Amino acid sequence: MSYVVLARKYRPQDFDDMVGQEAVASTLAAAISGGRLAHAYLFAGPRGVGKTSMARILAKRLNCPNLQDGKPCNTCEVCRAISAGDDIDVIEVDGASHRKVEEVKPIIDNVRYAPSRSPYKVYIIDEVHMLSNHAFNSLLKTLEEPPPHVKFIFATTEPQKVPETIRSRCQRFDFRLLTLADIQARLSHIAAEEGITPQDGLVPRIARAARGSMRDSISLFDQVISLAGNEPTLAHIERILGLTPVSAVRELMHAVAIADVKDVLARVSKVLESGRDPSTFVAEVIDFVRDALVLKAGAGPDLLSYASPDDVAEIVQTYSENDIMLILSQLHELRLRLRRESEQRVMLEMAFLRMARTDQLRSLGELAAELQQVRNLLSGRPARSTGPAPATAPPGQPTEQAAGRRVPAAATPEKIPVAQFSRRWDEVVEAVRVTAKSRWVVAYFPTTKLSRVADSTVVLHLPPSAISNAKGTFEEMELKQRVEEALRTVSGEDVSVTLVADETLRPNLPEENKEKMASASDESVSETIRLIKKVFPGAIVEGS
Repeated sequence: MSYVVLARKYRPQDFDDMVGQEAVASTLAAAISGGRLAHAYLFAGPRGVGKTSMARILAKRLNCPNLQDGKPCNTCEVCRAISAGDDIDVIEVDGASHRKVEEVKPIIDNVRYAPSRSPYKVYIIDEVHMLSNHAFNSLLKTLEEPPPHVKFIFATTEPQKVPETIRSRCQRFDFRLLTLADIQARLSHIAAEEGITPQDGLVPRIARAARGSMRDSISLFDQVISLAGNEPTLAHIERILGLTPVSAVRELMHAVAIADVKDVLARVSKVLESGRDPSTFVAEVIDFVRDALVLKAGAGPDLLSYASPDDVAEIVQTYSENDIMLILSQLHELRLRLRRESEQRVMLEMAFLRMARTDQLRSLGELAAELQQVRNLLSGRPARSTGPAPATAPPGQPTEQAAGRRVPAAATPEKIPVAQFSRRWDEVVEAVRVTAKSRWVVAYFPTTKLSRVADSTVVLHLPPSAISNAKGTFEEMELKQRVEEALRTVSGEDVSVTLVADETLRPNLPEENKEKMASASDESVSETIRLIKKVFPGAIVEGS
Protein backbone atom coordinates (compact mmCIF):
# COMPACT_ATOMS: atom_id res chain seq x y z
CA MET A 1 0.00 0.00 0.00
CA SER A 2 1.35 3.43 -0.94
CA TYR A 3 2.26 5.91 1.76
CA VAL A 4 -0.40 8.46 2.73
CA VAL A 5 1.03 11.78 3.82
CA LEU A 6 0.12 12.95 7.30
CA ALA A 7 -1.83 15.96 6.02
CA ARG A 8 -4.27 13.58 4.27
CA LYS A 9 -4.17 10.85 6.89
CA TYR A 10 -5.18 13.24 9.67
CA ARG A 11 -7.57 15.38 7.65
CA PRO A 12 -10.66 16.30 9.73
CA GLN A 13 -13.62 13.98 9.11
CA ASP A 14 -16.32 15.83 11.03
CA PHE A 15 -17.10 19.25 12.41
CA ASP A 16 -15.81 18.19 15.82
CA ASP A 17 -12.38 17.49 14.29
CA MET A 18 -11.97 20.98 12.85
CA VAL A 19 -9.28 22.90 14.73
CA GLY A 20 -9.53 26.66 15.06
CA GLN A 21 -12.75 27.05 13.03
CA GLU A 22 -15.27 26.24 15.73
CA ALA A 23 -17.51 29.22 14.89
CA VAL A 24 -17.94 28.11 11.27
CA ALA A 25 -18.45 24.46 12.23
CA SER A 26 -21.07 25.19 14.90
CA THR A 27 -23.01 27.53 12.58
CA LEU A 28 -23.16 24.97 9.77
CA ALA A 29 -24.11 22.17 12.18
CA ALA A 30 -26.94 24.30 13.58
CA ALA A 31 -28.13 25.16 10.06
CA ILE A 32 -28.31 21.46 9.13
CA SER A 33 -30.13 20.44 12.30
CA GLY A 34 -32.53 23.37 11.98
CA GLY A 35 -33.27 22.77 8.30
CA ARG A 36 -32.02 26.23 7.30
CA LEU A 37 -29.45 25.31 4.67
CA ALA A 38 -28.53 27.91 2.10
CA HIS A 39 -28.14 26.98 -1.55
CA ALA A 40 -24.63 28.50 -1.84
CA TYR A 41 -21.74 29.07 0.53
CA LEU A 42 -18.50 31.03 0.16
CA PHE A 43 -15.61 29.85 2.34
CA ALA A 44 -12.89 32.52 2.45
CA GLY A 45 -9.56 32.43 4.23
CA PRO A 46 -5.80 31.76 4.00
CA ARG A 47 -4.40 28.54 2.63
CA GLY A 48 -4.31 25.40 4.73
CA VAL A 49 -6.85 26.42 7.37
CA GLY A 50 -9.62 23.92 6.52
CA LYS A 51 -11.83 25.37 3.77
CA THR A 52 -11.94 22.30 1.53
CA SER A 53 -12.09 19.96 4.52
CA MET A 54 -15.09 21.89 5.84
CA ALA A 55 -16.78 21.66 2.43
CA ARG A 56 -16.34 17.87 2.33
CA ILE A 57 -17.61 17.49 5.90
CA LEU A 58 -20.69 19.55 4.98
CA ALA A 59 -21.25 17.30 1.95
CA LYS A 60 -20.97 14.18 4.11
CA ARG A 61 -23.43 15.59 6.65
CA LEU A 62 -25.90 16.12 3.81
CA ASN A 63 -25.43 12.81 1.97
CA CYS A 64 -24.29 10.16 4.48
CA PRO A 65 -27.01 7.47 4.67
CA ASN A 66 -25.89 6.32 8.13
CA LEU A 67 -25.85 9.48 10.19
CA GLN A 68 -25.26 8.82 13.87
CA ASP A 69 -26.53 11.60 16.13
CA GLY A 70 -26.37 13.88 13.13
CA LYS A 71 -22.75 12.94 12.36
CA PRO A 72 -21.49 11.06 9.29
CA CYS A 73 -20.39 7.50 9.88
CA ASN A 74 -17.19 7.91 7.76
CA THR A 75 -17.31 4.20 6.99
CA CYS A 76 -19.96 3.92 4.27
CA GLU A 77 -19.18 4.05 0.58
CA VAL A 78 -20.53 7.60 0.27
CA CYS A 79 -18.39 8.98 3.12
CA ARG A 80 -15.25 7.23 1.87
CA ALA A 81 -15.81 8.52 -1.67
CA ILE A 82 -16.39 12.08 -0.48
CA SER A 83 -13.27 11.96 1.71
CA ALA A 84 -11.25 10.76 -1.30
CA GLY A 85 -12.74 13.47 -3.49
CA ASP A 86 -14.26 11.16 -6.10
CA ASP A 87 -17.93 10.80 -5.14
CA ILE A 88 -20.31 10.83 -8.08
CA ASP A 89 -22.66 13.32 -6.46
CA VAL A 90 -20.04 15.58 -4.86
CA ILE A 91 -18.21 17.23 -7.76
CA GLU A 92 -14.99 19.03 -6.91
CA VAL A 93 -13.74 21.54 -9.48
CA ASP A 94 -10.43 23.37 -9.51
CA GLY A 95 -11.20 26.95 -10.47
CA ALA A 96 -7.61 27.58 -11.53
CA SER A 97 -7.65 24.90 -14.24
CA HIS A 98 -11.35 25.19 -15.20
CA ARG A 99 -11.70 28.93 -15.48
CA LYS A 100 -13.16 29.37 -18.97
CA VAL A 101 -16.85 29.67 -19.68
CA GLU A 102 -16.70 26.52 -21.81
CA GLU A 103 -15.44 24.56 -18.78
CA VAL A 104 -18.15 25.93 -16.48
CA LYS A 105 -20.99 25.27 -18.94
CA PRO A 106 -21.18 21.50 -18.10
CA ILE A 107 -21.96 22.42 -14.49
CA ILE A 108 -24.84 24.63 -15.64
CA ASP A 109 -26.15 21.89 -17.95
CA ASN A 110 -25.98 19.11 -15.34
CA VAL A 111 -27.51 20.83 -12.29
CA ARG A 112 -31.01 20.00 -13.53
CA TYR A 113 -30.34 16.27 -13.24
CA ALA A 114 -31.08 14.60 -9.91
CA PRO A 115 -28.23 13.10 -7.86
CA SER A 116 -27.44 9.46 -8.55
CA ARG A 117 -27.58 7.99 -5.03
CA SER A 118 -27.59 10.82 -2.49
CA PRO A 119 -30.11 13.43 -1.40
CA TYR A 120 -27.99 16.32 -2.72
CA LYS A 121 -25.68 17.07 -5.59
CA VAL A 122 -22.89 19.24 -4.19
CA TYR A 123 -20.51 21.32 -6.32
CA ILE A 124 -17.28 22.33 -4.56
CA ILE A 125 -15.31 24.89 -6.60
CA ASP A 126 -11.88 25.53 -5.12
CA GLU A 127 -10.01 28.79 -5.81
CA VAL A 128 -13.20 30.15 -7.31
CA HIS A 129 -11.69 33.62 -7.73
CA MET A 130 -9.66 32.23 -10.66
CA LEU A 131 -12.77 31.89 -12.87
CA SER A 132 -13.02 34.35 -15.73
CA ASN A 133 -15.64 37.10 -15.75
CA HIS A 134 -17.59 35.30 -18.48
CA ALA A 135 -17.60 32.12 -16.41
CA PHE A 136 -18.89 34.03 -13.36
CA ASN A 137 -21.59 35.68 -15.45
CA SER A 138 -22.74 32.35 -16.83
CA LEU A 139 -23.15 31.05 -13.24
CA LEU A 140 -25.28 33.93 -12.01
CA LYS A 141 -28.74 32.66 -12.89
CA THR A 142 -28.04 29.08 -11.84
CA LEU A 143 -26.46 30.23 -8.58
CA GLU A 144 -29.39 32.46 -7.69
CA GLU A 145 -32.13 29.87 -8.30
CA PRO A 146 -30.61 26.39 -8.36
CA PRO A 147 -32.75 23.23 -8.18
CA PRO A 148 -33.56 22.21 -4.58
CA HIS A 149 -31.27 19.18 -4.79
CA VAL A 150 -28.14 21.28 -5.63
CA LYS A 151 -25.73 22.99 -3.21
CA PHE A 152 -22.78 25.15 -4.20
CA ILE A 153 -19.71 25.56 -2.00
CA PHE A 154 -17.05 28.01 -3.17
CA ALA A 155 -13.61 28.20 -1.55
CA THR A 156 -11.15 31.04 -2.11
CA THR A 157 -8.04 32.61 -0.63
CA GLU A 158 -8.82 35.96 -2.27
CA PRO A 159 -12.51 36.78 -1.75
CA GLN A 160 -12.02 40.37 -2.94
CA LYS A 161 -11.50 38.99 -6.46
CA VAL A 162 -14.88 37.27 -6.47
CA PRO A 163 -17.45 39.56 -8.16
CA GLU A 164 -19.94 41.21 -5.86
CA THR A 165 -22.79 39.65 -7.84
CA ILE A 166 -21.49 36.19 -6.83
CA ARG A 167 -20.75 37.09 -3.22
CA SER A 168 -24.23 38.54 -2.72
CA ARG A 169 -25.77 35.20 -3.69
CA CYS A 170 -23.77 33.21 -1.12
CA GLN A 171 -23.56 32.89 2.63
CA ARG A 172 -19.99 33.85 3.45
CA PHE A 173 -17.86 32.26 6.17
CA ASP A 174 -14.43 33.65 6.97
CA PHE A 175 -11.78 31.17 8.12
CA ARG A 176 -9.05 32.48 10.39
CA LEU A 177 -5.38 31.63 10.73
CA LEU A 178 -4.76 29.05 13.42
CA THR A 179 -3.03 30.02 16.65
CA LEU A 180 0.29 28.56 17.73
CA ALA A 181 -1.49 26.71 20.52
CA ASP A 182 -3.93 25.13 18.06
CA ILE A 183 -1.16 23.94 15.76
CA GLN A 184 1.06 22.67 18.58
CA ALA A 185 -1.81 20.68 20.08
CA ARG A 186 -2.58 19.08 16.73
CA LEU A 187 1.06 18.24 15.99
CA SER A 188 1.50 16.75 19.46
CA HIS A 189 -1.58 14.58 18.88
CA ILE A 190 -0.21 13.37 15.52
CA ALA A 191 3.19 12.66 17.08
CA ALA A 192 1.57 10.55 19.79
CA GLU A 193 -0.50 8.63 17.23
CA GLU A 194 2.57 7.98 15.04
CA GLY A 195 4.92 7.08 17.90
CA ILE A 196 7.18 10.07 17.24
CA THR A 197 9.29 11.63 20.03
CA PRO A 198 10.22 15.15 18.90
CA GLN A 199 12.92 17.13 20.70
CA ASP A 200 11.71 19.83 23.08
CA GLY A 201 11.08 23.01 21.13
CA LEU A 202 10.68 21.30 17.74
CA VAL A 203 6.87 21.40 17.65
CA PRO A 204 6.70 25.13 18.55
CA ARG A 205 9.36 25.89 15.94
CA ILE A 206 7.37 24.07 13.23
CA ALA A 207 4.19 25.85 14.34
CA ARG A 208 5.87 29.25 14.02
CA ALA A 209 7.29 28.37 10.59
CA ALA A 210 3.81 27.42 9.33
CA ARG A 211 2.50 30.91 10.18
CA GLY A 212 -1.07 29.87 10.93
CA SER A 213 -1.52 27.13 8.31
CA MET A 214 -2.37 23.70 9.70
CA ARG A 215 -1.66 21.93 6.43
CA ASP A 216 1.78 23.56 6.14
CA SER A 217 2.67 22.61 9.71
CA ILE A 218 1.69 18.97 9.24
CA SER A 219 3.58 18.82 5.93
CA LEU A 220 6.70 20.23 7.60
CA PHE A 221 6.36 17.73 10.43
CA ASP A 222 6.05 14.93 7.89
CA GLN A 223 9.17 16.18 6.11
CA VAL A 224 11.19 16.29 9.33
CA ILE A 225 10.14 12.75 10.20
CA SER A 226 11.21 11.59 6.74
CA LEU A 227 14.67 13.06 7.35
CA ALA A 228 15.21 12.24 11.02
CA GLY A 229 13.04 9.22 11.79
CA ASN A 230 11.16 8.91 15.05
CA GLU A 231 13.35 11.32 17.05
CA PRO A 232 13.54 14.58 15.09
CA THR A 233 15.46 17.55 16.54
CA LEU A 234 15.63 21.29 16.06
CA ALA A 235 18.70 20.87 13.89
CA HIS A 236 16.64 18.88 11.38
CA ILE A 237 13.97 21.55 10.90
CA GLU A 238 16.66 24.24 10.69
CA ARG A 239 18.38 22.19 7.99
CA ILE A 240 15.19 21.70 6.01
CA LEU A 241 14.01 25.30 6.16
CA GLY A 242 17.41 26.97 6.11
CA LEU A 243 16.71 28.58 9.47
CA THR A 244 19.30 30.19 11.72
CA PRO A 245 19.88 28.55 15.12
CA VAL A 246 18.64 30.63 18.03
CA SER A 247 22.17 30.53 19.45
CA ALA A 248 23.52 32.28 16.32
CA VAL A 249 20.90 35.03 16.57
CA ARG A 250 21.68 35.42 20.28
CA GLU A 251 25.42 35.77 19.61
CA LEU A 252 24.83 38.35 16.88
CA MET A 253 22.61 40.43 19.15
CA HIS A 254 25.24 40.08 21.89
CA ALA A 255 27.78 41.67 19.53
CA VAL A 256 25.24 44.40 18.77
CA ALA A 257 24.61 45.01 22.47
CA ILE A 258 28.32 45.49 23.28
CA ALA A 259 28.87 47.48 20.05
CA ASP A 260 31.55 45.07 18.81
CA VAL A 261 31.49 46.26 15.20
CA LYS A 262 34.06 43.75 14.01
CA ASP A 263 32.13 40.82 15.48
CA VAL A 264 28.83 42.16 14.08
CA LEU A 265 30.24 42.26 10.54
CA ALA A 266 31.78 38.80 10.92
CA ARG A 267 28.52 37.23 12.07
CA VAL A 268 26.45 38.90 9.35
CA SER A 269 28.98 37.64 6.80
CA LYS A 270 28.73 34.12 8.26
CA VAL A 271 24.95 34.15 7.88
CA LEU A 272 25.15 35.22 4.24
CA GLU A 273 27.90 32.75 3.38
CA SER A 274 25.83 29.91 4.84
CA GLY A 275 23.30 30.47 2.05
CA ARG A 276 20.42 31.48 4.31
CA ASP A 277 17.77 33.77 2.88
CA PRO A 278 18.36 37.31 4.24
CA SER A 279 14.63 38.06 4.60
CA THR A 280 14.06 34.86 6.56
CA PHE A 281 17.05 35.63 8.75
CA VAL A 282 15.80 39.15 9.51
CA ALA A 283 12.36 37.70 10.34
CA GLU A 284 14.03 35.45 12.91
CA VAL A 285 15.92 38.37 14.43
CA ILE A 286 12.61 40.25 14.63
CA ASP A 287 11.07 37.34 16.54
CA PHE A 288 14.08 37.30 18.87
CA VAL A 289 13.95 41.05 19.62
CA ARG A 290 10.17 40.88 19.95
CA ASP A 291 10.56 38.32 22.72
CA ALA A 292 13.05 40.64 24.43
CA LEU A 293 10.48 43.44 24.27
CA VAL A 294 7.82 41.17 25.76
CA LEU A 295 10.01 40.46 28.80
CA LYS A 296 11.14 44.09 29.05
CA ALA A 297 7.51 45.20 29.13
CA GLY A 298 6.92 42.93 32.12
CA ALA A 299 5.01 40.08 30.47
CA GLY A 300 5.57 36.47 31.42
CA PRO A 301 7.73 33.95 29.53
CA ASP A 302 4.59 32.11 28.37
CA LEU A 303 4.16 34.83 25.73
CA LEU A 304 7.56 34.18 24.16
CA SER A 305 7.28 32.71 20.67
CA TYR A 306 10.90 32.24 19.54
CA ALA A 307 13.55 32.33 22.24
CA SER A 308 13.84 31.42 25.90
CA PRO A 309 14.16 34.01 28.68
CA ASP A 310 17.86 33.15 29.03
CA ASP A 311 18.45 33.80 25.31
CA VAL A 312 17.13 37.36 25.45
CA ALA A 313 18.30 38.22 28.97
CA GLU A 314 21.25 40.32 27.79
CA ILE A 315 19.11 42.40 25.41
CA VAL A 316 16.57 42.98 28.17
CA GLN A 317 19.29 44.18 30.58
CA THR A 318 21.23 46.26 28.04
CA TYR A 319 18.51 48.24 26.34
CA SER A 320 15.58 50.32 27.47
CA GLU A 321 12.10 49.57 26.23
CA ASN A 322 12.28 52.50 23.80
CA ASP A 323 15.62 51.28 22.44
CA ILE A 324 14.21 47.80 21.80
CA MET A 325 11.24 49.28 19.97
CA LEU A 326 13.64 51.40 17.90
CA ILE A 327 15.63 48.29 16.97
CA LEU A 328 12.41 46.50 16.02
CA SER A 329 11.36 49.36 13.75
CA GLN A 330 14.79 49.31 12.09
CA LEU A 331 14.49 45.56 11.50
CA HIS A 332 11.02 45.91 9.98
CA GLU A 333 12.28 48.66 7.68
CA LEU A 334 15.24 46.46 6.72
CA ARG A 335 12.96 43.56 5.86
CA LEU A 336 10.88 45.75 3.57
CA ARG A 337 13.96 47.15 1.85
CA LEU A 338 15.44 43.69 1.27
CA ARG A 339 12.47 42.87 -0.97
CA ARG A 340 13.39 45.59 -3.46
CA GLU A 341 17.15 46.06 -3.02
CA SER A 342 19.74 43.99 -4.85
CA GLU A 343 22.65 44.84 -2.52
CA GLN A 344 21.31 42.80 0.38
CA ARG A 345 24.69 42.38 2.04
CA VAL A 346 25.17 46.14 2.28
CA MET A 347 21.64 46.58 3.64
CA LEU A 348 22.22 43.98 6.36
CA GLU A 349 25.59 45.37 7.41
CA MET A 350 24.34 48.96 7.54
CA ALA A 351 21.28 48.04 9.58
CA PHE A 352 23.11 45.99 12.20
CA LEU A 353 25.90 48.55 12.54
CA ARG A 354 23.26 51.22 13.10
CA MET A 355 21.70 49.04 15.81
CA ALA A 356 25.11 48.65 17.43
CA ARG A 357 25.22 52.43 17.80
CA THR A 358 21.76 52.80 19.30
CA ASP A 359 23.25 54.33 22.46
CA GLN A 360 24.68 57.17 20.34
CA LEU A 361 21.27 58.24 19.10
CA ARG A 362 19.76 61.38 20.51
CA SER A 363 16.89 61.25 22.93
CA LEU A 364 13.54 62.92 22.41
CA GLY A 365 14.59 65.65 24.83
CA GLU A 366 17.62 66.47 22.73
CA LEU A 367 15.51 66.52 19.58
CA ALA A 368 13.03 68.84 21.28
CA ALA A 369 15.87 71.19 22.26
CA GLU A 370 17.14 71.29 18.68
CA LEU A 371 13.64 71.85 17.40
CA GLN A 372 13.29 74.80 19.75
CA GLN A 373 16.56 76.15 18.43
CA VAL A 374 15.21 76.06 14.89
CA ARG A 375 12.00 77.76 16.03
CA ASN A 376 13.97 80.49 17.72
CA LEU A 377 16.08 80.94 14.64
CA LEU A 378 13.07 81.22 12.36
CA SER A 379 11.36 83.66 14.72
CA GLY A 380 14.40 85.93 14.98
CA ARG A 381 15.05 85.26 18.68
CA PRO A 382 18.45 84.19 19.95
CA ALA A 383 18.68 80.46 20.59
CA ARG A 384 18.94 79.52 24.25
CA SER A 385 21.33 76.72 24.99
CA THR A 386 19.69 73.92 27.00
CA GLY A 387 22.73 71.68 27.12
CA PRO A 388 25.88 71.88 29.18
CA ALA A 389 28.10 74.88 28.73
CA PRO A 390 30.88 74.39 26.17
CA ALA A 391 34.25 73.58 27.59
CA THR A 392 36.61 76.51 27.75
CA ALA A 393 39.94 76.31 26.01
CA PRO A 394 43.23 76.58 27.88
CA PRO A 395 44.55 80.11 28.42
CA GLY A 396 45.95 81.66 25.29
CA GLN A 397 44.12 79.29 22.89
CA PRO A 398 40.93 80.00 20.90
CA THR A 399 37.69 78.15 21.61
CA GLU A 400 36.08 75.77 19.12
CA GLN A 401 32.46 76.25 18.01
CA ALA A 402 30.09 73.45 16.94
CA ALA A 403 30.44 74.50 13.33
CA GLY A 404 34.16 73.82 13.42
CA ARG A 405 35.20 77.45 13.08
CA ARG A 406 37.68 79.08 15.44
CA VAL A 407 36.43 82.15 17.26
CA PRO A 408 39.07 84.70 18.32
CA ALA A 409 39.28 85.21 22.04
CA ALA A 410 37.89 88.49 23.36
CA ALA A 411 40.43 91.26 23.55
CA THR A 412 39.76 91.65 27.24
CA PRO A 413 38.01 89.38 29.74
CA GLU A 414 36.34 92.39 31.34
CA LYS A 415 32.74 93.08 30.45
CA ILE A 416 31.79 96.55 29.24
CA PRO A 417 28.53 98.49 29.50
CA VAL A 418 26.09 98.27 26.59
CA ALA A 419 26.49 102.00 25.96
CA GLN A 420 30.17 101.50 25.11
CA PHE A 421 29.54 99.02 22.29
CA SER A 422 30.53 101.57 19.69
CA ARG A 423 34.09 101.58 20.97
CA ARG A 424 34.36 97.84 20.50
CA TRP A 425 32.34 97.63 17.31
CA ASP A 426 35.23 96.29 15.23
CA GLU A 427 35.51 93.30 17.54
CA VAL A 428 31.79 92.60 17.21
CA VAL A 429 32.03 92.80 13.41
CA GLU A 430 34.92 90.34 13.37
CA ALA A 431 33.13 87.90 15.69
CA VAL A 432 30.01 87.95 13.50
CA ARG A 433 32.04 87.55 10.33
CA VAL A 434 33.85 84.49 11.68
CA THR A 435 30.86 82.67 13.19
CA ALA A 436 28.21 83.49 10.58
CA LYS A 437 27.25 80.59 8.33
CA SER A 438 25.36 82.65 5.75
CA ARG A 439 27.45 84.22 3.00
CA TRP A 440 24.94 87.08 2.85
CA VAL A 441 25.75 87.96 6.47
CA VAL A 442 29.49 87.75 5.84
CA ALA A 443 29.13 89.97 2.78
CA TYR A 444 26.84 92.69 4.15
CA PHE A 445 27.57 92.96 7.84
CA PRO A 446 30.84 94.96 7.49
CA THR A 447 28.76 97.71 5.82
CA THR A 448 26.38 98.08 8.77
CA LYS A 449 26.32 101.25 10.81
CA LEU A 450 25.75 101.31 14.57
CA SER A 451 23.44 104.30 14.95
CA ARG A 452 21.94 104.11 18.39
CA VAL A 453 22.36 102.12 21.61
CA ALA A 454 19.50 102.18 24.13
CA ASP A 455 19.18 100.27 27.40
CA SER A 456 19.06 96.81 25.79
CA THR A 457 18.52 97.57 22.11
CA VAL A 458 21.01 98.13 19.32
CA VAL A 459 19.83 99.74 16.08
CA LEU A 460 21.81 98.83 12.98
CA HIS A 461 21.55 100.68 9.67
CA LEU A 462 22.02 98.76 6.40
CA PRO A 463 21.71 99.76 2.74
CA PRO A 464 18.09 99.56 1.54
CA SER A 465 18.94 96.83 -0.96
CA ALA A 466 20.27 94.64 1.84
CA ILE A 467 17.12 95.09 3.90
CA SER A 468 14.76 94.42 0.99
CA ASN A 469 16.65 91.29 -0.04
CA ALA A 470 16.85 89.82 3.44
CA LYS A 471 13.59 90.93 5.05
CA GLY A 472 11.86 87.94 6.65
CA THR A 473 14.45 85.46 5.44
CA PHE A 474 16.95 83.23 7.16
CA GLU A 475 19.71 85.78 6.55
CA GLU A 476 17.96 88.50 8.55
CA MET A 477 17.32 86.08 11.41
CA GLU A 478 20.88 84.85 11.45
CA LEU A 479 22.30 88.36 11.31
CA LYS A 480 20.26 89.38 14.32
CA GLN A 481 21.19 86.23 16.19
CA ARG A 482 24.95 86.53 15.50
CA VAL A 483 25.06 90.20 16.49
CA GLU A 484 23.13 89.52 19.69
CA GLU A 485 25.49 86.64 20.55
CA ALA A 486 28.56 88.80 19.89
CA LEU A 487 27.21 91.70 21.96
CA ARG A 488 26.25 89.32 24.77
CA THR A 489 29.79 87.90 24.72
CA VAL A 490 31.27 91.38 25.05
CA SER A 491 28.87 92.81 27.64
CA GLY A 492 27.50 89.73 29.41
CA GLU A 493 23.99 91.15 28.98
CA ASP A 494 21.03 90.18 26.80
CA VAL A 495 20.40 92.64 23.99
CA SER A 496 18.10 92.80 21.00
CA VAL A 497 18.96 94.04 17.53
CA THR A 498 16.78 96.08 15.16
CA LEU A 499 17.65 96.47 11.48
CA VAL A 500 16.60 99.60 9.57
CA ALA A 501 17.17 100.72 6.00
CA ASP A 502 19.43 103.74 5.53
CA GLU A 503 19.18 105.58 2.20
CA THR A 504 22.52 107.27 2.83
CA LEU A 505 24.37 103.98 2.84
CA ARG A 506 25.52 102.44 -0.40
CA PRO A 507 27.20 99.06 -0.48
CA ASN A 508 30.79 99.41 -1.52
CA LEU A 509 31.87 95.81 -1.34
CA PRO A 510 34.98 94.12 -2.65
CA GLU A 511 34.58 91.64 -5.49
CA GLU A 512 34.82 88.67 -3.16
CA ASN A 513 31.90 89.96 -1.15
CA LYS A 514 29.85 90.48 -4.30
CA GLU A 515 30.46 86.86 -5.22
CA LYS A 516 29.33 85.83 -1.75
CA MET A 517 26.18 87.91 -2.11
CA ALA A 518 25.39 86.33 -5.46
CA SER A 519 25.05 82.90 -3.86
CA ALA A 520 23.62 84.13 -0.54
CA SER A 521 20.07 82.96 -1.17
CA ASP A 522 21.05 79.41 -2.10
CA GLU A 523 23.33 79.20 0.93
CA SER A 524 20.51 80.33 3.20
CA VAL A 525 18.10 77.74 1.87
CA SER A 526 20.71 75.00 2.23
CA GLU A 527 21.42 75.99 5.82
CA THR A 528 17.73 75.97 6.73
CA ILE A 529 17.26 72.55 5.13
CA ARG A 530 20.33 71.26 7.00
CA LEU A 531 18.91 72.33 10.34
CA ILE A 532 15.49 70.81 9.60
CA LYS A 533 17.01 67.50 8.52
CA LYS A 534 19.22 67.46 11.61
CA VAL A 535 16.16 67.64 13.85
CA PHE A 536 14.05 65.35 11.66
CA PRO A 537 16.39 62.69 10.20
CA GLY A 538 15.13 61.27 6.94
CA ALA A 539 12.79 64.20 6.27
CA ILE A 540 12.19 65.08 2.61
CA VAL A 541 12.09 68.84 2.07
CA GLU A 542 10.17 69.72 -1.07
CA GLY A 543 12.35 71.58 -3.55
CA SER A 544 15.62 70.60 -1.86
